[in-house]
Amino acid sequence: MNKLNIANENRVVSFFQGNIKLVLYSIAIIAAVFFSYNFWQKRQNEYINASSYIYSQMLLAINNADAKATHKAAQALIKEYKNTVYAQIAALQLAKEAVEVDELDLATVRLQWVVSQKNPITKSIAATRLARVLVINGETEAALNLIDKEYDKNYVFLFEEARAMAFLAQDNKDAAREALLLAYKQMPEENVLTEQKNKAPWLELQMRDVGAFVDKSENT
Repeated sequence: MNKLNIANENRVVSFFQGNIKLVLYSIAIIAAVFFSYNFWQKRQNEYINASSYIYSQMLLAINNADAKATHKAAQALIKEYKNTVYAQIAALQLAKEAVEVDELDLATVRLQWVVSQKNPITKSIAATRLARVLVINGETEAALNLIDKEYDKNYVFLFEEARAMAFLAQDNKDAAREALLLAYKQMPEENVLTEQKNKAPWLELQMRDVGAFVDKSENT
């Protein structure tokens, strides 16, 4: 071993001897971060799995028309798992229940919360449903303002349908006709949003009421 290698080895030894506490402290920090991350990831997985299970229970209850079980599962998702998209869907379900029993103030609170979240799908559904609730309450201008504020070009058919409802409440058939035509033309052929299944026939009826007609050969 030459003198240069011996000198380098001595420097390394000296470093570790002089900084052993720092090295041990650094190792302890790295270990703590590693185990904390693993613990956090495990808790996250448990959180997601638990919320997913309750969500599946809610869907099962909805499918079985079990209103009590549906409500219980939805409440649990909002209370215990509010940071998940499942909670947002649960809030949409509870808002629907509230509208059905004419508790529009409660429905408004539920929908406003979903609108304040970041998921674009649930946010758009909530905004358009909230607009409808506002129309029912006679607040058509507030509904139109909400639509303009939250308008998402990825969900034109949802927003234009809600806009048409507001215009019809104002007896503005020309504006409603234009909105309905746009909603119809922008509706995806295969719609992933549950509330839009079999919606085209309903739109067609609304369009006939305001004198709007679509040449279906354009879509073939």
